[in-house]
Amino acid sequence: MHRFTLLLALLPHAADAKCAWSIAVPDILTTRDTKLPDDGGILVGWKQETGDIEDGRGQADPSDAQGWTATAGKTKVALTRTSLAPGLSVFKPDKFTGTLAVTSKAGELGKFTRDGSGANKMPAPEVTKDVVSTTKGARWTDRHAVVTLKSAPPPEAMVLITFKGSTPITFVRLSDTHDDVKTIETFEDRGHCGLVVDGSSPPAAGDKVTFAWVDAFGRVSPHSAAVVVK
Repeated sequence: MHRFTLLLALLPHAADAKCAWSIAVPDILTTRDTKLPDDGGILVGWKQETGDIEDGRGQADPSDAQGWTATAGKTKVALTRTSLAPGLSVFKPDKFTGTLAVTSKAGELGKFTRDGSGANKMPAPEVTKDVVSTTKGARWTDRHAVVTLKSAPPPEAMVLITFKGSTPITFVRLSDTHDDVKTIETFEDRGHCGLVVDGSSPPAAGDKVTFAWVDAFGRVSPHSAAVVVK
């Protein structure tokens, strides 16, 4: 069975009890506009589910959707995966005509068509501040990172990635309506019963970081100017 990163913790009612298992599973983010541009693909992140599963810590990126297939009519179409950040990937299909159907063993996940128009024109994020915080409890630690923006995200932006140097260290999905958003929590680790995918981490105070928007087709904006984390 393909397994994903988990984070265990204790339930409050018993000292030796554990939180319900949390598992990160792949989640298609390209849902509102399913006409794929020539320079884009299908954006896949992850969502959290709970259940009775084995300990899968240290396993693969949940956005590496193993076992998915794509077909256009009766023709199988290859999907090429590019990792954008821990837990975030874009799958670009080979050329196809008609409607592309993506399926898993559980059934159909989405249908897509081709649209060669619509260039990626997102500007770089304008970030004025990035603040990290840590709250220590008796048995766990909560970690957070929050950025302040000079201007709201562009309408087509769906994700904000944080980079340390050239390495993406975490991403956050934006709310569908974000034309008034000026602060974004870019990393959240709720400690005891939280879930963080492998490779994802907040920056540390003193780090120099940059940011980039990602649209629903996995197209990435230019990077922001670097800011020093406080």
